[in-house]
Amino acid sequence: MATTFWREHIKKYRLQLGLTQAQLAAKLEKTQQTIGNWESGFNEPSLNDMYALTKIFGITTDDFFSDLPADTKKNGGSKKNKNSSFILNKEESDNIVAEAGDAYNKSNVDSKALQKTIALQQQLIESQAQTIAAQNEAISALKAALEALKP
Repeated sequence: MATTFWREHIKKYRLQLGLTQAQLAAKLEKTQQTIGNWESGFNEPSLNDMYALTKIFGITTDDFFSDLPADTKKNGGSKKNKNSSFILNKEESDNIVAEAGDAYNKSNVDSKALQKTIALQQQLIESQAQTIAAQNEAISALKAALEALKP
């Protein structure tokens, strides 16, 4: 089970907006079970989901991560804690979330382009198979014609 500080934030901000888990799930295109798992600490939201939550809740990423232990927020910058995980300041966090979103969008575009390329290649193969079949029929007809011409 994941033990994360933001799980309480999800529930707190959701309730402040008067949303049920199902309503929040619909806004995120997730299931109610996913929201329940985040709030219970069973699963963790992705960076994209965390960013989307801050937008829905109308808060900054700093607000979302505001209950971090004091020693991880010194000087407002990145600090490696005793568990070797990085705690980022708002600008760094926002940049990572933006980069992750860009990478996700690019992967969707790349995936769609790849799917289109595969579909076109399949059409080409089908067309080539039909051409080969027609050529084989023509060869058979020519062989039959040649046989008929033999004395």
